[in-house]
Order: sequence, then C-alpha cells, then structure tokens
Amino acid sequence: MTPLVLSLKPRYADMLFMGVKTIELRRRIAVGMEGREVFVYVSSPVQRIRGGFRVEEVCSGAPEEVWGHVGLKAGVERMEFDAYYDGSGVAHALHVSHVWEHGAPVGLEALRDELRDFRPPQSWRYAKRCELSWLEEFKRGAQPIPGRFHIDFLRIREEFSEFWSSDHTAQRLSASPPWTSAEAVAGGA
Repeated sequence: MTPLVLSLKPRYADMLFMGVKTIELRRRIAVGMEGREVFVYVSSPVQRIRGGFRVEEVCSGAPEEVWGHVGLKAGVERMEFDAYYDGSGVAHALHVSHVWEHGAPVGLEALRDELRDFRPPQSWRYAKRCELSWLEEFKRGAQPIPGRFHIDFLRIREEFSEFWSSDHTAQRLSASPPWTSAEAVAGGA
C-alpha cells in the first residue's frame, strides 16, 4: 500500500505529536485508508517533514454524524468543524495510531536537495516511487512517541466542574497547601 504525504498546519501538527489530536479530518481521502502509513509535512511557515502515523480506522458520514463520533479529538472547536465542512455532504475522520516523530525534521530545501522533484502536498498525495526509499529511511531514524495518551478535556472539565467554578477556584488557589502550614514548618506534621 503506497504511503501518503499529508500536509498539516503547524498548530494541528503540534497537537498531533503531543497526543492531544487523535483524529485527522479530511474532506477527501484516498481509497483504502485503513492501515496506510502517512508522512506529515508541516506547512508554512515551518515547511518540514516532521513524522507520521498510521490510519487505524476511518469514520465517514454526514458532518453532523461524524462530529458526534469524534468531537474535540480532532483538535478543533465545533465552529471550526462546521466551517471546514460547510457545503460538504461528507466528512472523513481518520483515527491515527502509531504516531512517530523524527528528532531532526527535514526542511523543504533539504528535501528538494535529496528528492529533486519533491512537491509539498496542498492537502495530501500519494508518495512517489522515487520518494519511497528516502521516506522509509527517514522513518527508521525516528522514534515512536512514548507515553502517548488521549486527554479528554471535556470529561476532565465535567468531573472537576466544582473545582473549576469561579467561587471555589479562587478559594482553593488562595489557600496555602498543607505542606506550608505552620505545623508542617515547625515539624508537627
């Protein structure tokens, strides 16, 4: 299966490699995406191949339906999601797995030195035959991102809503932690 080279804006690439973004949204996708390797090209102003991932699963459907499945896992608010899919009848959500990042991302000029005909994708494209060995070598020099986990910020916010309410937050933040109490300083604790 031919890998893809996919372009991501810097903020979305950062979220992907931090483990916050576990869904990549697309209006159009390649045939047979599940199990496919994807190389991430970070668009301007970064302009570097930074790492990649594997597409674990694809969820496609009406935008409303897809949002119900993926929500904030895509790293976007609902208004951004709606604007992205405005006028589109189909939304595609790529569930990413096996994310890896190279310690030395390769910039556009260096890519063109190595691969004379390298063209960054506007959205995504199939890797060219002449790029395959270079891309595989690049991946071999990378490391999987250790300790990857999904942070469900909405769930955390709901579970700790009492703490985050403005009345309680001010009280808790102004209170001294127990280890700085006079008893603890005097050795009583």
